[in-house]
Amino acid sequence: MVVFTESTLQNCIIHTVGNQSDENNFLLTNKTIPLSDELEETLHRFLIKPFKTNQSFYKFHHHSQDLARNDVYFFVKSIFENPYEFTSQSKKIAEYLQEKSQHPAIKNGECCITFFENIIIEGEPVNAIGIFKFERKDTFLKLINQTDQYNIKPEEGLNIDKSDKGCIIFETEKDSGYRLLLSDQNNYDAKYWPEQFLNVKPDTNESYFTGKTFEAVNSFANEMVEHNDSAPARMEMLDRTAKYFDQKESFDMDDFVEEVIQTDEYKEKFKDYKKEYDIQNELPERPQFTIDKDTSKKSVNKLNNTIKLDGQIQIKLNFNNENQVNHYLEKGFDEKKQMSFYKVYFREES
Repeated sequence: MVVFTESTLQNCIIHTVGNQSDENNFLLTNKTIPLSDELEETLHRFLIKPFKTNQSFYKFHHHSQDLARNDVYFFVKSIFENPYEFTSQSKKIAEYLQEKSQHPAIKNGECCITFFENIIIEGEPVNAIGIFKFERKDTFLKLINQTDQYNIKPEEGLNIDKSDKGCIIFETEKDSGYRLLLSDQNNYDAKYWPEQFLNVKPDTNESYFTGKTFEAVNSFANEMVEHNDSAPARMEMLDRTAKYFDQKESFDMDDFVEEVIQTDEYKEKFKDYKKEYDIQNELPERPQFTIDKDTSKKSVNKLNNTIKLDGQIQIKLNFNNENQVNHYLEKGFDEKKQMSFYKVYFREES
């Protein structure tokens, strides 16, 4: 988990970058931005906003296995090791971003490089480098007080509630590619920011495997179980999944299949589905791993806990470690009305 509440923004510089085909929209600056207390607070809040909830970790990599050949990794490493190179290395980052901006849909914008202190990651304070690109501009109205009247002047600028692309690289686990968070709001080219520019891959730690296994089970239950069986059967499987990850310390595929999938019809189907899911998501095979409890708690909230009926009716349940589908719901069929129904049991209204 990453905590930003005690962190501060120590350095910031902005360069103009564009599409490689348009060299007129490329400008490097030589000085960092003077940061007043008010500006530091506003910029800090603006830059970290996408990363408060999106905390899936990535790492730099290179197909040759030589991390030094990953350009952004090399520039960032140089700043961490020699902070006085912040400005010169920021120019190299902007130049490299311009070089990789080849897709015709890539927009002109500002490349902002920052240096943070005292970000807490896994309980430890670390320094971090941020790389951001701002592409979208909003028009706002500036009020000008001229003694006996106001004039209004439209101006263009950044909306502090929106950001386009960004990453925050933490000064930890240098030898394996650092750990970093990634944000990309404009997916006109899904590979441009994470692959062609940063060249990163998911950090396949216990948290990652925990989250991805939840995703796979949720997807399997939606696509296979509900389609071939029923919504309650899907809910029961997801309820057992929530309980399994809450009660167990480690995941074991064979154990999980017996306890959660249960039905012979689905056991082998799930194993095949999970193998295909891993291939599509470029996941290494991990039939056993330690369950990350924080990720598990967050992932439970993403499970499909809704039964949608016609007539704009929905039944929503919370996965709370009891077999609530059978406990609270009873499905039947009314011969007279020729309609299915659910009977809902409860102790009291809230």
